[in-house]
Amino acid sequence: MGSGAAAGCRSCSQWDPRGIQILWSFEAARLEFNNPDKAPDLSLIFNQRHCQFYFMSVYRSLASLIFSLPSPPPAPSLSWPFLGAPRPFPGAGSHWSCSAQGRDWRWRQRQERWHCQSQQRAAHPDAGSIPLAIPGARGLGAVPRRDVKAHPRGGGSERSPWSRSEPSRAMLSLKLPRLLSIHQVPKGYREQGILFGYRPPRSSATDCLLSVFQMTNETLNIWTHFLPAWYFVWTLLGRLQGGWEDPQTWPLLAYLVTCCIYPLASSCAHTFSTMSCRARHLCYFCDYAALSTYSLGSALAYSAYVFPLEWVGSTFHHCYVPVAVFNTVVSTSLSCYSRFLEVESPRLSKAWRTLAFVYPYLFDSIPLFYRLYLCALEGCSEGSILLHYKHTGCALLTCFIFATHLPERLAPGTFDYIGHSHQVFHVCGILGTHFQMEAILRDMAERHSQVLLPSSLQTLCSMGVCVTGSLLVIGISSVALPLIPEPPHRDKSH
Repeated sequence: MGSGAAAGCRSCSQWDPRGIQILWSFEAARLEFNNPDKAPDLSLIFNQRHCQFYFMSVYRSLASLIFSLPSPPPAPSLSWPFLGAPRPFPGAGSHWSCSAQGRDWRWRQRQERWHCQSQQRAAHPDAGSIPLAIPGARGLGAVPRRDVKAHPRGGGSERSPWSRSEPSRAMLSLKLPRLLSIHQVPKGYREQGILFGYRPPRSSATDCLLSVFQMTNETLNIWTHFLPAWYFVWTLLGRLQGGWEDPQTWPLLAYLVTCCIYPLASSCAHTFSTMSCRARHLCYFCDYAALSTYSLGSALAYSAYVFPLEWVGSTFHHCYVPVAVFNTVVSTSLSCYSRFLEVESPRLSKAWRTLAFVYPYLFDSIPLFYRLYLCALEGCSEGSILLHYKHTGCALLTCFIFATHLPERLAPGTFDYIGHSHQVFHVCGILGTHFQMEAILRDMAERHSQVLLPSSLQTLCSMGVCVTGSLLVIGISSVALPLIPEPPHRDKSH
């Protein structure tokens, strides 16, 4: 070391040898962190910037002399080979941690950590979370790593690794994915009127699961279907315990199974849709197939419990369920095909998808619309009619919201996280399913001896053909996925 630095050390050690020892150790750790391939040059320690730390230690010593503060007890020390002097172990003992010396040491360490973080953020401006190796207080051979999660607006949060077990470190190392804006995601991932809150494309399965507990523009889409699905599961289990051997209950059980499947499939599709472009298409293929299967479940329940008494046993009644099975396969095919048009013709894709779900609903509801028409024309006293009106109103509102993208279309960016159309679409759909289920249960109780019930074999065959056809459509669409043009990752203007 140079003579000036050595003289400075000799002159200051009479004031506070412990502060100089800490300063040397800290500066040596910093030099090794910045130049890991060569040993630190201790002659560079006392430069103009770090003399501030030295004068603060001198000031601390003067304050201790003036106010007669008690000296801290000796702390355990660690040795560094190239320094040849013991290095104090910070935080060893309550007196050292709470003293002015401990506070100053932690302040200097925090300043150095912030400096390293700013350098890392400047070198990696687009990184969501940057693992930093900060020179710590456990020796140069064991520099602890600190995971610092950078905030999109430049802030940050740090995690201290002191006295932490390995399982705790593993749990805290799980970081929530950084959210993106609409111009940072591919065109196929964008939603009209939603500007922020997008999850990163090509996320891992773990990131997708963690995003369920993070506020994104998909979070409420997931929960508004996941939680109601368990309500329908509970209803199905209650019916199964009440007795499933009765042939009269088979159409109802098939309907309740479809009520459980489509919300679960929807929540899974929204959860894992950002794993990859192919995974996104496969997830929504399954979602569309589940919705089409639900339309068949509604047709089975309507045929058994809701059909007008004047139409029971007619030709239309006998052809009603087979046509509904055919409509299910057509609906799955149209909705899956709409994804092939999403990049090049988004409006045409939306039109095909809307038609794929509206057409089966309109056909399935023909018996219901006739009953509502007769009740409005002649009057009726059936207790299920009001529930059918509520279900029909929710269904029409669901279709309107799905097609118009209101309200985020009127105020882009305002409803990114809460209140956008897909969330309202989910809520209205679930409410409509609830009213439909209550109306079917009421009709089942009131008209069980007046309608023509299908056999168990007919119900099982209809569901089997529907599931087989939908799986076949999903398989063909999955094989044809390479034909979908890859969307551009970002706008050129951004």
